[in-house]
Amino acid sequence: LPLQGSGRAPDDWYMVFAQPLADGVIYTAVSAAREVAADAALGAFRQTLTQTFASLDCGLAIFDQDRALTLFNPALTEILSLPVEFVITKPTLFTFLDRLREDRRMPEPRNYKDWRENLTELEGGASGHGYAATWTLADGQVLDVTGRPHGNGACALIFKDITNEMAWTRRIRAE
Repeated sequence: LPLQGSGRAPDDWYMVFAQPLADGVIYTAVSAAREVAADAALGAFRQTLTQTFASLDCGLAIFDQDRALTLFNPALTEILSLPVEFVITKPTLFTFLDRLREDRRMPEPRNYKDWRENLTELEGGASGHGYAATWTLADGQVLDVTGRPHGNGACALIFKDITNEMAWTRRIRAE
């Protein structure tokens, strides 16, 4: 709660606790200014990241330690042809990958169960080395896909459309 009518600065915040007593209630207040400032700084940092990621031409998907999609950029929905309505529901990593598979936005692995199990290591941060692959899709699009685990159980997936670069390389080789 902000302290009202005290003449103090509006950034003085307090956590107020009520303790019932036999003949009434005793209230105590503890400064929460640091927590409020930290929350504001985190919000500003998240806003900065969001603005920075929005300008990237590669798709970015960050999954938290609960494996929910917590941050993505517009390029992700464009590159993977995913509806925004889907990604804003904060799907889990495996729901996200299953959707890509259903929409044929990833190549069909020979053994999907084993492939998903390998990604479990990425998702848990156990592998330490990450995931890197080139996906050639049925429609001819080619994606460079990179996954990076983080120690707290979170992971990031980066999708870069390299279709034009691959076509150029093929033309050069053909000549």
